[in-house]
Amino acid sequence: MVAEQAALIESLRAEVAALRRRAGRDSSNSSLPPSQDGPAASARKKASRRDARRARPGRAQGGQKGHPGASLAWTGRPDEIAVVEPGTCGGAAVTCPVLRAGSRQRFRCMTSRRAR
Repeated sequence: MVAEQAALIESLRAEVAALRRRAGRDSSNSSLPPSQDGPAASARKKASRRDARRARPGRAQGGQKGHPGASLAWTGRPDEIAVVEPGTCGGAAVTCPVLRAGSRQRFRCMTSRRAR
């Protein structure tokens, strides 16, 4: 009786292993065409591509440490300050809620023209 149960357990383990191998196959790790991939396989593929684009193993984003950068400095005394408030939403009589508040600084570049 015990020997029969041990044989049955071993055959069931082999069957489970075979089913797991078949369930894990897709076009990236077998000879199946991509059209035979299930929806879960395509979702895994998209997620791995997205992670590969985002993750940079061993490298931090941005410039080198100590590099001064090239952005324009904010002026302490601007020439003009304009407060911009939202108008009405799509012609309705109610005002729009403030979605995002922030500061902007616009620069006017003075270019010289050469005389001809």
